[in-house]
Amino acid sequence: MPVWYTYGTREPSYPVHDKCSQQHQYDFWKKYNNIRIKPTPTKENPHSSGCGVVGDKTEILKPCERHPHHQYDVQRFYTKDEWHENLYNFVLMKEKGHDVASMDSVLGWRYVKQFKRNSDGSVGLVDLNKVKANN
Repeated sequence: MPVWYTYGTREPSYPVHDKCSQQHQYDFWKKYNNIRIKPTPTKENPHSSGCGVVGDKTEILKPCERHPHHQYDVQRFYTKDEWHENLYNFVLMKEKGHDVASMDSVLGWRYVKQFKRNSDGSVGLVDLNKVKANN
C-alpha cells in the first residue's frame, strides 16, 4: 500500500520520537509494506531532522512559487523486496500545524498516481509514458 504521510513541525508530538503516535503509524505501514523498521530515537534524544527515523533517501521539496517558504522534507523508505519499491514516505513540512497546506494534496497525488492495483490485488506501477501518450 503506497503511503504519503504529511506531518508538520508545529504538530503536538514534533519532533517525532519513540512511542509517539507517529512512530506507531509509520512502523505499522513499514511493516505492512515489508520495509525495514529502524529504531526511533527517544524523546530525550530526537534525531536532528525531527522526522524520527531518516529514510533510505531524503529529498527537500519547495514546490510552491506562491509560498516559497513552504518546505517539505521527504523521507523515502524502500521495501526489502528484490525490486526495492518506494512504498512509504514520511513528509515533514516546516512550520505546518495540524492543517492542510495548499501543496499537500498535489504532492500526495504526484506520488500515488504512479501506482495501480493489479488483477491479483498486488500493487504495480503505471506506465506514465503511456498515460501521457493517450491524453
